[in-house]
Amino acid sequence: MYLRKNKNMNLEKFRGFTIYSGFSGGADSLALLLFLAELSEKLELKIKAVHFQHNLRGKESAADASWCADFCRKKKVDFREIQLNVKSSMKPGESIESAARRLRIEAWGKLLSGKEKTVVALGHHADDRVENFFLRLCRGSNLSGLTSMRHVQKIGNITFIRPLLAMNKKNIIEFLRSRGIKKWREDSTNSDTVYKRNFFRKKILPPIYSEIDFAEDGIAQSVSVLEQDSAFIEAEAEKKFRLIKEKKETDSVFWSKLHSALRIRVLRSWLSELFGEDFIPDKNLIGRFNQELSRPGKSGEKIIIPVKAGISIKLQKGKCSILKTKIETPEKKILWNWKKTKSIKWGSKILSICLVTKKNSVLKKRDDTVACFDAEVIPENLILRVSEDGDRMIPFGSEKSIRLKKIFSDRKISSDDKSSYPLLCLPDESIIWIPGIRRSNFAPVSEKTKSVLMFSSTLKN
Repeated sequence: MYLRKNKNMNLEKFRGFTIYSGFSGGADSLALLLFLAELSEKLELKIKAVHFQHNLRGKESAADASWCADFCRKKKVDFREIQLNVKSSMKPGESIESAARRLRIEAWGKLLSGKEKTVVALGHHADDRVENFFLRLCRGSNLSGLTSMRHVQKIGNITFIRPLLAMNKKNIIEFLRSRGIKKWREDSTNSDTVYKRNFFRKKILPPIYSEIDFAEDGIAQSVSVLEQDSAFIEAEAEKKFRLIKEKKETDSVFWSKLHSALRIRVLRSWLSELFGEDFIPDKNLIGRFNQELSRPGKSGEKIIIPVKAGISIKLQKGKCSILKTKIETPEKKILWNWKKTKSIKWGSKILSICLVTKKNSVLKKRDDTVACFDAEVIPENLILRVSEDGDRMIPFGSEKSIRLKKIFSDRKISSDDKSSYPLLCLPDESIIWIPGIRRSNFAPVSEKTKSVLMFSSTLKN
């Protein structure tokens, strides 16, 4: 009864559709499959259960797949098992969770290719949505990111629906019990707080709900309201995007007049259309784009803003366009005596140095294409090299080293693009700067600093 009462789960608009229902065997996906099966006759739905075998938990994974197949056979539901080799398919800098999600989306795309009136149903519920909200909040997401788990969502050519999104876990368990279901599969990794989502589920949210009795309903309500606000902004952004749709060159004034909340969304749509795939601009690209639009440019000045390997945004003479450059394969390692050579080439990039005595003007720069160090601490011989497995760096403002794999992953940098980012290293090859991404905590500029060594990274014209 908990499911049928929820107006947000009205599936009438999907009447006559084929629905592929993700089925792990857990309580959530089991409730979803039963709910859809009960509505299938009334709404003329064709329900097909799909189980992804990620090959991550050995015998436990195999047992889950077998249980799901048996359940569907007894319930006379069409069942399909899809094998995914997650670990062997991981890209550099990609987590297991990210790789598994990418492979599932690719598999869904192949499964639905060429099929009309077909959607994918997922068993996410209200608790998942709150956990996703907090994870995105920690990553610095905007409103669209904070509310990214929607009732209906299109990714590429795939339409995902989440009929249980307004229900919490307790409601789902009660629904299953009302149908005489007492057993389902439990994924052992769901209790492992190494995974960030589980950390919020087990460690963060329970104390909040315990101390503030209205928090659980209140947070869920806030996420729903924020989704409405986000939907409005996205609709306005779509209207603006239509004005430049299919245009490879636009007027710079078009961008400068957009509110920043619209600009980021229109930029994403424009770049995604040009690239033929969903592209999410990172904070560095957005920051640099906004900065260059806001400053008065010199007559005829050409401004190049790197987007990804081989592609940049060009601002010149009041126009904004995409500039494609030839990707040059850099050497694996270059020795650089910066006192003798003030600039050096690396692939399509040029790294330059400048000795500055006025610290205050330098410290105001927040662009990751510039890094400032205490000149007296930097040795005259440095190394430029490509990244290698196991590389680590202590980021600026931190005392703990982290793997470069995570830094690249956080910036959504693919394995194909990674080689275009040089590592500036000390003679012992310890990393002090990844141009365009992040600097280390080595040789920071302080009040005692007498002179500042400023490194900058630009694209070759």
